[in-house]
Amino acid sequence: MERAIQAETIARTAAEQARLTARSLVAGNPNEAAARARVASAKAQLAKTTIRTEVAGTVLTRNAEPGDLVQPSRVLFEIARNDDTEVLVPLDEKNLEVLAVGQAAMCISDAYPARPFPAKVSFIAPRVDPQRGTVDIRLTVTPVPDFLRQDMTISVNVETGRRNNAIVVPNDALGAKNGNRAELWLVSDGRATRRQVQLGLRGLIQTEVTAGLRVGDWILADAQAAVAQGDRVRVVSSSLSVGAAKTATRKELPAKLD
Repeated sequence: MERAIQAETIARTAAEQARLTARSLVAGNPNEAAARARVASAKAQLAKTTIRTEVAGTVLTRNAEPGDLVQPSRVLFEIARNDDTEVLVPLDEKNLEVLAVGQAAMCISDAYPARPFPAKVSFIAPRVDPQRGTVDIRLTVTPVPDFLRQDMTISVNVETGRRNNAIVVPNDALGAKNGNRAELWLVSDGRATRRQVQLGLRGLIQTEVTAGLRVGDWILADAQAAVAQGDRVRVVSSSLSVGAAKTATRKELPAKLD
């Protein structure tokens, strides 16, 4: 009788333990939630060992090998995106005033100088690099030349304005520049006269004069010429020092930036 009672007690205990174990395996129980959390954590740790790029492209440089221990801030790959081809140009910040998105540009690569290609300003950086004093602009290239390669050296001329008819003078003829005003030597009745003029578009070699000169006026080609107000001068066809240059009458003036 005692042995039977003991056996019954053991059996009831085992049955109760089995029922508790069965209940612990029911979906949604605390043990299952903890186990799922451990699995999710393990998957997250595993995912950190796989490097994925955010954009499609071509790998240019690889700075790590499989199995290397790397830190989050380390650059592992440099990738050229399979997207619109762009030319990155750092320009002197003094050119910001005349820059605008949509302006046309002409690009020339050092490797293929005889094959210039067009581009268009698509982005102007919102900040200036304080170390270099430059602002980055991006040019979209369409169509893309077949010879263009990543990290090529490109020279860029951005056309910031155009006049079909303009009075232009050589840049060397302008002195005492102050904003959109400058001074030059005007030849009037055979004498040198200091004249203040208003400037318009500015090119690499010539600058537009919007006020202060008329078509047919003669000016000294060198603003630093050794003359004084009222000195007698003579117009000659060419000169190496104090010469005279007639203002251009009607000429197309594309203003460019290097």
